Amino acid sequence: MRLLHSIRGKCLRLLRALGYRAAARHFGVLFPLRLAPSSAIIGQLDAQRYERAETLLVRKHIPPGVVVLELGGSLGIVSSVILHRRPSRLVSYEAVPELAAIAREVVALNHPSADYLCVNKAVGPSGVSETTFFWSPELSLAGSSEVSGAKGLVSLVVPSVDLSHVLAEHRIGEGAWLVADIEGMEYELLQNQTSALRSFAGVIIECHTSEQGGRFWTRQDAENMLADQGFRMIQRIGPVICMVR
Repeated sequence: MRLLHSIRGKCLRLLRALGYRAAARHFGVLFPLRLAPSSAIIGQLDAQRYERAETLLVRKHIPPGVVVLELGGSLGIVSSVILHRRPSRLVSYEAVPELAAIAREVVALNHPSADYLCVNKAVGPSGVSETTFFWSPELSLAGSSEVSGAKGLVSLVVPSVDLSHVLAEHRIGEGAWLVADIEGMEYELLQNQTSALRSFAGVIIECHTSEQGGRFWTRQDAENMLADQGFRMIQRIGPVICMVR
């Protein structure tokens, strides 16, 4: 399958060099070229490589009819993959205003009647009302959190809420699923917001290597913390894990 996707990507790259302007398609999700914050994203979508691990785990494991909370909605592509699973509701948080606007357009194109809400806020530590971070269009490439060498970096300040606030605000109760790609902040959430995590029946989390509090955190740390909270592993693909109660 990967070989077929690679061949598909190469063929589309050639066609696009010749002026082909049709929307990119990622596992059934249409993405208009005009919305791409960087040209490299189109190549990843054409080759079915954009957030591939997260996409595959969502398609395989999220059961229909559940409420899904997505942290780090980015371009709305994984949001649309989640909506293909027919959840009863999807609430998505995206900190970057530009990405949140794109996500709303992408979901409106692919799932115009879905019960979907995109909130332009960060989800962070308890007691913190806003967060500051660097971002550029290049950093939306497959959720990259690497800022060194990225062009056009700007400093963003956005409102921040903790996970308990999110659950209360949107009345998300037990049995929901969590899909998270929050650029290293997952370790703060897993370590310090355990009471809120008890609401979830399943989690799909991308685990970035991150330095916080004077130590490095890895995927194994995330797996251990979730196991301590009663989750068990059902599948991992690269840095992305899927665990259920």
